[in-house]
Amino acid sequence: MKTIINGHEIAGRMPLFQEWGRRAIRGPREAKIQHKTETRRVMKKQPPPGYKPTGYGAAEWGKMKGKWGVEFHDCAHEAVFYPIPIQVGDIRVMTEPLKELHGSSYYADDGKPVFPEDAEWPLAWRWKRDFLTSIHMPHEAARTLCEITAIRVERLHNINCGDCYAEGAPFPSVADTRMDSKMARVSQVTDWFRGVWDSINAKRGYPWSSNPFVIVCTFEVIS
Repeated sequence: MKTIINGHEIAGRMPLFQEWGRRAIRGPREAKIQHKTETRRVMKKQPPPGYKPTGYGAAEWGKMKGKWGVEFHDCAHEAVFYPIPIQVGDIRVMTEPLKELHGSSYYADDGKPVFPEDAEWPLAWRWKRDFLTSIHMPHEAARTLCEITAIRVERLHNINCGDCYAEGAPFPSVADTRMDSKMARVSQVTDWFRGVWDSINAKRGYPWSSNPFVIVCTFEVIS
C-alpha cells in the first residue's frame, strides 16, 4: 500500500538525525546554524582493501543487478556491485520524537502540536508511554519531507569545507578574507565535523581515523 503525504508518494524514511540535525534541516533560523542539506552514513558492507568506486562514485541503476547502487573495482578482479537503499528522486520523511501533553501529540524538539494532514485538531495520543523516539514516529505526524537529489560514495576524509557547511557546520562569526584566516576556517569546520562524526560513529567501530567508505546523500526540503 502506497503512503501519500501532501500529494507526494513516500519512498520511506530519512536516516535518523540528532536534534541539532533535525533543526538544521528544518531551517537555519530555528537551528541557529547552517542549513543542513547533506548527510554521510557508513556503508554497512565495506569493499575489500584496494577497491575503489567506479567513476566518481555516483550511484546509478545497476542494470545487471536490477538495483540502485555503486560498482567497485581494483583493476585486477571482477567488479563488485554494492546496492544502496536510497535512490535519487526518493521523497522521504524526516522522523522526529513525539511527546504526550493533555492527551494530544506534540513534537519533542519544539513543543508544537502535531496536526495530521487536513486535520483540525492535534493528533490524539494513542500510545501507552508518554514519549516516542524518532524511529517510532508514525507517518501521519510527518511535517518535513525531503527529496534526495544526489547520491555518491567516497572515503570519509574526502569531505571538503563546502561539504562541512552542507552537513550543518556553523559559519564563522567574523568575515575575513586573509589567506591564513581562510585556512583557519577550513580547519575549524573540519574539526567540527570530525567531532560530530566521532560522537556518533566511533563507538560503532568507525571513528574518523578509520576513514571508511560512506554514502553521501544530498537532499532538499520540499514540505
